[in-house]
Amino acid sequence: MVAFVLELADGVKIPENAVLIGETTAENKLSWKDKVLTFDELESIYEGKLEPIYPCNIEPKEQKLETFNYSVGERTHKKTWE
Repeated sequence: MVAFVLELADGVKIPENAVLIGETTAENKLSWKDKVLTFDELESIYEGKLEPIYPCNIEPKEQKLETFNYSVGERTHKKTWE
């Protein structure tokens, strides 16, 4: 069996042998029958499973970075290229 999921523009006729599985709306949620899941809930579920293994919700630490300076004095070896 081969299947394709297509996103079609408004007004496009759906072929008789196709099955409509949903439609895109401006709302930030997925709904099916009487179930509703917001994208924030979906993201929390997804990241909650991965967070213990691949942490991505790390609080940034405010810290000043050390400044490094380097200056070259006289060469101790002759330049051997060119």
